[in-house]
Amino acid sequence: MSLLIIDALNIIRRIHEAIPEPDSEEKVANTITSSLASFKRAIKTHRPSHSVVVFDHGDRTCKHELYAHYQANRKPMPPLLRDGLLSIKQALQHIGLHWIAIEGIEADDAIATLVEKWCQASPAQVTILSTDKDYLQLLNDQTRSVCMSTSRVFGVTRLMSWRNLLSTPRRWAICWRSWEMLWTAYQVWRRSAQKPPQNCCASMAIWSM
Repeated sequence: MSLLIIDALNIIRRIHEAIPEPDSEEKVANTITSSLASFKRAIKTHRPSHSVVVFDHGDRTCKHELYAHYQANRKPMPPLLRDGLLSIKQALQHIGLHWIAIEGIEADDAIATLVEKWCQASPAQVTILSTDKDYLQLLNDQTRSVCMSTSRVFGVTRLMSWRNLLSTPRRWAICWRSWEMLWTAYQVWRRSAQKPPQNCCASMAIWSM
């Protein structure tokens, strides 16, 4: 038994923005097709016993009541894409994926609540599909986060490996020196206006300890 939670708008908007075309009905149609294909692929890859696709409701939330300028600088969703969300939700029902959108609650808060309630009720695994790194706060022995764009899996073990990598002053110094070398190589390349060598990242091998 396992649960797959999909952060719907996080994925849909990134797919939409990745299509190199001006906003149009055709672009929205391509976004819908690609998004549904991504959702189906996620189900096939993770094979959960339970799954849910979480949307933002779209109206003001309790956070706006606490801070009037909350998300004031966030880029609004293109109107054509917003109009196309209904088609996505209808298509999700046709392929057997349940979706939710809770009035007054953002998707990330709903997802965090789902994870907490699932972990309280079951020892089974829960996977969050999103590119939002904020979900790393939720990781535990049961919970992992999968980046949709890179398929990278983040879990407690992975985070612990990063913590161990940077656990001593010597390792901090080595990591800093590696990035310093890489930055120097980049500056040299920019000044020379030449293509970087194929092994320009070879200095990063020093990370292997």
